[in-house]
Amino acid sequence: MLTDGGIYDNLGITCLLPGRSAEFSTNVSNIDFIIACDAGQGMPSGLARPYFWSSRMLMTVNTIHRRTHSLSYGLLHRMKDTGQIKGFLLPYLGQIDERLPYIPDDLVRRHETYDYPTDFSAMKEADIARLGLRGEQLTRILLDYYQPDI
Repeated sequence: MLTDGGIYDNLGITCLLPGRSAEFSTNVSNIDFIIACDAGQGMPSGLARPYFWSSRMLMTVNTIHRRTHSLSYGLLHRMKDTGQIKGFLLPYLGQIDERLPYIPDDLVRRHETYDYPTDFSAMKEADIARLGLRGEQLTRILLDYYQPDI
């Protein structure tokens, strides 16, 4: 099952959570393992200085997204700890390459995708391919290492 979170809950896991009612949700099925791919850049460097209104509002929106993700991550941990799901995997495009369990020779490196804009502009085919490939590679690396039976 594949989902996109949209604007606010952009991790997109709420439609996969156990206990959803078919009365209110479509395509309700029992999910026991969740792979939530985060296209975010990871933690900010702390170098930004939002002096003006527009930069402060952008920083605010980014903070809301990070906090929403943190709540979702916490929920996944609680569901695993309580046995509601068997497990989860959280690959994200901003993953620091050197912290991966192993690095394949053909890995699309973090610096090749890190600053890609999320401004809803049309994407070039090459950019789609590069971003998609990095996401697939990270997911495979983490699955192979942490969940080889899947």
